[in-house]
Amino acid sequence: MCNTGHMADKIAKEMISVIRAERQRRADRLKDEDPDMAYDQWLFTDEPFVNEMCLMVLVALRHQVERRLVFIAARVDTGQLSISRKQYQQNVMSERARLRKRDGWSALEAKLSLGSFPEWGRSLKTLQLLANCFKHEPWLEPSKELLEHLGLPTMEQLKPPVVRYMPLPESSSFREGLGASVNLSKDSDYCRIADEFVDLADQFLEDVQRGTSQAGVAGRASLVEFGC
Repeated sequence: MCNTGHMADKIAKEMISVIRAERQRRADRLKDEDPDMAYDQWLFTDEPFVNEMCLMVLVALRHQVERRLVFIAARVDTGQLSISRKQYQQNVMSERARLRKRDGWSALEAKLSLGSFPEWGRSLKTLQLLANCFKHEPWLEPSKELLEHLGLPTMEQLKPPVVRYMPLPESSSFREGLGASVNLSKDSDYCRIADEFVDLADQFLEDVQRGTSQAGVAGRASLVEFGC
């Protein structure tokens, strides 16, 4: 069970690879087109499509990190060196239910000492705020909290004639700020940015695993348990 996160990281990388190939295919398709038409097609259709696919990967990545943390927490503070697979599964469900409470995340942060890992307050916080924007902002604009976290001007601080940010998949200013937050150059595209976030999330989870004392899980998965 605890290896599912590594499998998901691999899948995320493969998804980014597919998106990158689609990005190149769309760019190649425009090479022989009228330059003005090609520019408009790329700027208003192709690039936003590719960017949104990468953003969806980042949203999924944040939720995968949350699942991995639940799996880790289920093996912490058990009072035993080893627990049964059944007990482990029950602990996972208990941790999941606890997260739904008002102070659920605060409790999990304390239990795993997440504040001691720098990326929790940096790239993982960025992913949390980005996922919230992607899911809840009506026009897909970056929220004030996300902009402040990235050190970007808020809507109120933008200077005329600029009055607002474009939607997340279309805003070059936001993309540059997002890339800079993980030490990438301004010209980094969303595929490169997504790759970097996957690497940082994977390293963060490995650090939490190594820095947390966890009970072992005894017993193998039953061969008579099937899914449908």
